[in-house]
This record gives sequence, structure tokens and C-alpha cells, in this order.
Amino acid sequence: MKRIVSVLLVLILCFGTFPSYVKAEDNSSQTMKEIDINLDKKNNLPLYVRAGAGIRVGIIKLNLHDLNQILKSSNQNFRPLDNEMNVIGIEAIAGVREGNRFGAYFLHGNTESVSKSGERVDLEMNYGGVLYERGIYMKRNIDLSLGTGIAFGKTELNLLHHRANDLNDAVGRATGTSLEECFILLEPRIKFYQQLTSTIAYDLSLGYMLTHNLQDNWDLNGYNLDNSLDDFEGATISFRLTFGI
Repeated sequence: MKRIVSVLLVLILCFGTFPSYVKAEDNSSQTMKEIDINLDKKNNLPLYVRAGAGIRVGIIKLNLHDLNQILKSSNQNFRPLDNEMNVIGIEAIAGVREGNRFGAYFLHGNTESVSKSGERVDLEMNYGGVLYERGIYMKRNIDLSLGTGIAFGKTELNLLHHRANDLNDAVGRATGTSLEECFILLEPRIKFYQQLTSTIAYDLSLGYMLTHNLQDNWDLNGYNLDNSLDDFEGATISFRLTFGI
């Protein structure tokens, strides 16, 4: 009988203590959640959403060896082009931090050379399209993503053979040539993103640009030219200042 009473007392104590323990655990868990929520409110940063737009600047490391060889072998005093093309434009993207993100962008790039006697070479690329990214890692203010840009664009090669002094000189002599080529572009990249404040952030991207010409040859005022250049490609690095979350 005493043994039964003892067992009953132990059970009563256990069941009496367990709810208090559970309640204490619940209170502790609730307190931690409140702390996390307060921290989030303090930083004004959402945990799972990424959305913003901003100005992007960057550099494309192009291989312009073939083009520079053509410039060098011409009868004009053209200087070779720098392989690094500066680009600037806008980009907007939105989605889930550790999930899918979609956006759009437009960029303009150019590299040029000018000789002492005034001959000028200007290579321009204008392209825009859609972006897809997949978030692969995130902390409170930082995340990493992999993605790619798919775009359509146009390359223009502008050559100034003779620097005219007045309108009569410009009309009477051949002063320049403009060549065009349309292309599609694929740019896989990896991006590091950091939120600085509740509405301002920046990101750094490393990628590689691949283009494919939509025409077999370059276009000169509606005429196709033989012996045209191959597709342009090269490594890319860019920085974007973003306004968003």
C-alpha cells in the first residue's frame, strides 16, 4: 500500500511539474520569437523577399584582337581599341531571396580610340533583356545568387577617317563609316548582394558574356560585308547601387 501511495505521489509531482516546464519552455520560445521580431523591426529588413532597381556600371573584357588587326592593316592611321569596354545602364529584379527571382535590364557600352591626326574608332554595344536568378545562400543582410541574362542587342562600329573642318569639307570628302550587327546574348553570372539600410543596397556580379550574331555579315547602309568579325565574348564585372528591399 505504501508503495502504491509513493508511486501516486511521484506521478502527481511529475504531472504537476511537467505543465509548468512546458509552459516555461513555451514562454522562452515566445520570448526568443519576440526578440527576433523586434530585431527585424529594428532593422526594417524583410527576411525572404528581394526587390529593387538601380544603376549598374561595369566592364566587359572583350577579345578585340581580330578587329585591331584589321584596323592596323588599313591605310588609315587608326589606333587599336582597348579590350576593356565600359558599360552603364539600369537593372530591376524581384523575387524570393532563397528562391527564384526575375527582372529586366538595359546596358550601353563603348570603347574608343583617337589618333593624333584625328582618326577615331568607336565600338558600341547596346542590349537589353530579361534576368533570372536563383538565391543559393542568405543571412540577415547578405545573400548570394546564381543567374543569367538573356538579351537582344546591336553592335555599332563607327570609323572617322577624316576630320572635316567645315560642312563643305565633310560633304565633299568621305569622312566616316558606320557598321552594324545585331546579336543575342547570354550572360551567366554569380552575384553578391548586401542590404545597407532598409531601402539602399548594393551588389557585385561576376560573369561571362556570350553573343551570337543574327546576321552572317556586318551591315553597311543595307549592304552585307564579307569577311566579318566573329561573335564577341568576354568576362564581365559589374556594380549596382540599388533602391529597394
